[in-house]
Amino acid sequence: MKEKLDLVCPYTKEKIKYPVRGRYCRHFGCACLETIIAFHHLKRQWICPQCDSKVNEPYIDLFVYELLKDRTKSTTVYVEKDGNYEWA
Repeated sequence: MKEKLDLVCPYTKEKIKYPVRGRYCRHFGCACLETIIAFHHLKRQWICPQCDSKVNEPYIDLFVYELLKDRTKSTTVYVEKDGNYEWA
């Protein structure tokens, strides 16, 4: 089963530069680190926009970071549990 992964920050609606999500989030979706830092500075906490959980340990998702280095203009990719993927 493939999971749709949008490479657009849910806050800014721009393509993510540095993908970050909570260490305990169970989804592939990420937000942009720069945006999270700005929000954390203002609110002192971050709630995941996808699963609504409080994020105490954000981390950069290196798998998604590698996808972002691809030169494709697409901002959507379908990822399988085994790590295989295809661009939309």
